[in-house]
Amino acid sequence: MSSQNTSSSIEWLADGKILHVVQRGSSTRAEVDAIFDPVIHHLKHWPVGQKLLLMWDSSSLTRINWSPHIRQRISDLLEACPPEAYGRLAAVVSKSPVTQIIRVFIEYELNRRYRNREHRLFYRTDDALVWLEELL
Repeated sequence: MSSQNTSSSIEWLADGKILHVVQRGSSTRAEVDAIFDPVIHHLKHWPVGQKLLLMWDSSSLTRINWSPHIRQRISDLLEACPPEAYGRLAAVVSKSPVTQIIRVFIEYELNRRYRNREHRLFYRTDDALVWLEELL
């Protein structure tokens, strides 16, 4: 199963067990909503009993925009995850000083707040996929 907007894509890996989101283009409000809305839909309808495995790859973005809108959409995404689902969420970004700050937030704050899920930041898609596949 795959869906796309003009610059981003959503696909299932590992026989439908890993949701892989690739965010490309800019971070305009319309593009952010166009990728977040279907991902949130998938999370709200996650199969009961299936481990929650999500890889969000924004490594091709040249600039990460931490606008209030993007922060709200990230919050919406995290809240859409089934609370009983154990799993892992991997974020793939390009290496920069800003992503170092994001790493601290993801790996400390989110792991503290959502104890049944692990959250990790990666700089390479292959590394993120290996980490997610450990739970298969």
